[in-house]
Amino acid sequence: MAVRKLSHLIIALGMSALFSGNLQAEPSLLGARVGAMDPPALAEFYKEVFGVIEVNRFTFPDGGIEVMLGFAKTVAEFQASRQPEIVLFPRPSDEVKDEIPHLIFHVDDVMQAMSDIQATGGRMQTAEPITIPAGNGFLKIAIAVDPAGNLLEMIQQP
Repeated sequence: MAVRKLSHLIIALGMSALFSGNLQAEPSLLGARVGAMDPPALAEFYKEVFGVIEVNRFTFPDGGIEVMLGFAKTVAEFQASRQPEIVLFPRPSDEVKDEIPHLIFHVDDVMQAMSDIQATGGRMQTAEPITIPAGNGFLKIAIAVDPAGNLLEMIQQP
């Protein structure tokens, strides 16, 4: 499959850049990659729920589209920030078998995030947030599934 071969090429190029000394000296998170049959459609979900913007897009020779998202008001602001990207990569199915990999988001209001997810095509795995004692309050954690089957974790700090 062309997409799988291309993903191996992208990983190889990324590792090559990492070990060639072209990246910053200290390790840092460059991004998180999740898959979807329709990355542009899934990008709309993440824009609506988490307020990210599209910072880049690639169209592969086989027609697959990869969309990069980031937290910023403009692409220039994002590029200057060196924040990690959410990379939506094409895959042949939204039938996800591995339930461990997922994105983790900090949110100010976990109940609002749960509502937004359900209103824009996602679904919740937890009916109510999980509360965990933390310092002088509680962490609130909710687990959801995006429209392409990827797990999302939202954490509200005390």
